[in-house]
Amino acid sequence: MNATQHSLVVLLGLLCVAASGSEMEIGGYYKNFFSVVRAPDADDPTQADDFQRVRFKLEYESSPKVDFQVHFESSVIWGDTADTLSAQSETNLFDSGIVTLARPSHRPRFMDLQTVSLSESGIHWRNELDRLRLRLKSDRITLAIGRQSVSWGSSSFWSPVDVFSGFTPTEIDKDEKTGIDVIRLTIFPTYDSEIDAILEPLDRNREWRIDSNDSSAAIRFKRHIGQYDIAACGGYIAGNWIAGFDFSGYIMNAGLHGEFLGMRVNDCVTDNFAQAVIGIDYSFQAPFEPYFMIEYYFNSAGAVDVENYTSVLAKPAIQDAIWRGTTYSLGRAYAGAVIKLTLTPLVAFQNQTIVNMDDNSVREYASISASTSDNSEIIAGASIGIGSLGTEFGGWSKQQIGADFTSPDVYFIYFKVYY
Repeated sequence: MNATQHSLVVLLGLLCVAASGSEMEIGGYYKNFFSVVRAPDADDPTQADDFQRVRFKLEYESSPKVDFQVHFESSVIWGDTADTLSAQSETNLFDSGIVTLARPSHRPRFMDLQTVSLSESGIHWRNELDRLRLRLKSDRITLAIGRQSVSWGSSSFWSPVDVFSGFTPTEIDKDEKTGIDVIRLTIFPTYDSEIDAILEPLDRNREWRIDSNDSSAAIRFKRHIGQYDIAACGGYIAGNWIAGFDFSGYIMNAGLHGEFLGMRVNDCVTDNFAQAVIGIDYSFQAPFEPYFMIEYYFNSAGAVDVENYTSVLAKPAIQDAIWRGTTYSLGRAYAGAVIKLTLTPLVAFQNQTIVNMDDNSVREYASISASTSDNSEIIAGASIGIGSLGTEFGGWSKQQIGADFTSPDVYFIYFKVYY
């Protein structure tokens, strides 16, 4: 029995159990992401793809102290990118190119609950259980076991303390994260504080196995003080020790948030490094209800000079952080800004700008979204890189990788239906 069959058996079993109870919620969504990618230096400079996702969600509470969560997802991509990458592994396909703009990236997890059901030239189809969690609850303690979402921190573009999984700064769809396999114990000592302890068993090369160098364990203490939520965290993440803190709250009428994370690297190649974010956001009482947010991000492991980008990527600890989804940046200093306008009650405009302040390259994202019904939405937009070759958002240069390669521009239409 392969992974998909295992997933379906588990899902059907839980459905049968849920059918006998009254505390059950069923929902999900269908999403279609059609894109055109322009990469001037590629053999085929224009590529068109269609990426579709169907997700089924089941939440079942067998008693006030026990509940289950199951999310089953089927993903299909077809088009030029799938055809070009058909010789690569399925994991590389689904973690590359346009797909990373449309969904959280995958990384190895403890349980084998996914499989590629079809992999032919021009089309790839994958099925998986992205949530499979049992939760036991009491008045002050919650124990959750299985595949689930983990989110620490409070920032938007960059979140250093989100050490278990994170979004890329350029991610388009941030509705939900990919689930990871953890044991999570949450304690509520008082009404305004919590302790969150997480253990992730993992061997990146083999499912259902544990390697201490790939596994992680961390704890976070959070408390509400005045107008702020303040948290501190620490632990052992994939072979390295970390410590950090984050906060979010208000200064006057504006939102203020920040994060800091330091990492002690246990290899002999990478220096210890730190990441920090500070951000502010504000909603104006004016026509079109303008919302503005800006963040500043500092990454001490990044390079100031573009010729050192490849050496940054060669460091094992940096490769691990990228693999885990906890960092994606090559430079040291960045600024990110978001502007949102509500043009009508059903139509909104959004612009995101990310600037590498070391090499002056920019990634620009703009979109218009329209609600087509109470439970559906369509988004049209573009993600464009601006900068000279050799810069992070401009593209790789011949001096860096032996060939010039301009960062591709992406134009897309994204349709979502929730049920």
